[in-house]
Amino acid sequence: MLMLVSNLQIFLLLVVNSVFASYYYSEYDGIDETWKSQVFAFPNPWLISGRNCARNSKHVCLFKYEYSVRQGEERDTSMEFDTLLFGALVRPNFRKYNFYSLFPEHYGTGPCCSFQKQVYKKFGSSYGVGPRDYWANLTNFNSQGKQLNWILVNYRPHVCLNVIQSVGYGEGVFVYHGNYELDYPMAIPLRNAYEYYVIPDEGALEHFLSYDWLKERLICRDQPWICEEETFSGSEPHDQTEFRRKLKNHEVQIPIRRHNCSSFSRS
Repeated sequence: MLMLVSNLQIFLLLVVNSVFASYYYSEYDGIDETWKSQVFAFPNPWLISGRNCARNSKHVCLFKYEYSVRQGEERDTSMEFDTLLFGALVRPNFRKYNFYSLFPEHYGTGPCCSFQKQVYKKFGSSYGVGPRDYWANLTNFNSQGKQLNWILVNYRPHVCLNVIQSVGYGEGVFVYHGNYELDYPMAIPLRNAYEYYVIPDEGALEHFLSYDWLKERLICRDQPWICEEETFSGSEPHDQTEFRRKLKNHEVQIPIRRHNCSSFSRS
């Protein structure tokens, strides 16, 4: 029995590393000590996390909260105790926040809570953050002080777009991971990459992909209570209305099988 548990732990660790491989970015040089980010994954057919997000949402999944450096001293309680407590916080609430397991379905771990506990161990406990504090930061959807500070983007030749597969919001410098073709625009996949929100100006990426936009366009499609509990952070209602009008005008949806790249190429 002990051997079976040990093998299961090793198996889950290998799975966790495969899911997190493209998302683990706190080793980047140049990220300061204040950097922290609430990270979301978009449903998409390319990454393990994206495919498994798509089982539960057409819009977005909460992934993790990440720090660049340790947040405190060694904790008095054991990692095992903290992980169990985090699981107890997650289990009755994970659907409320779209915090689903991103493990492949055939691994048999279910929608909760093996994946979520591994997220806490890797990105919370190992950084000296207790389960209650990590859960509070992970599920804080207040827009105040949050700016786009990380993206995972990869060029997808079949749609001629640089597709953003994950975004992070918080404090600190902006960094990105992946590969990028300068001749083509960036886009957010919608409806599991059957449609796209094409960003017209990468120079204003933080403007077009604001935290308010993410909430209104994606998060609150699944969880409307999040938008009902908080007004958007625009300083004036008129300014926010104008901002939303501009976003709507720039939203372009295209079929996933489009092969004619001439309409997007800048060369």
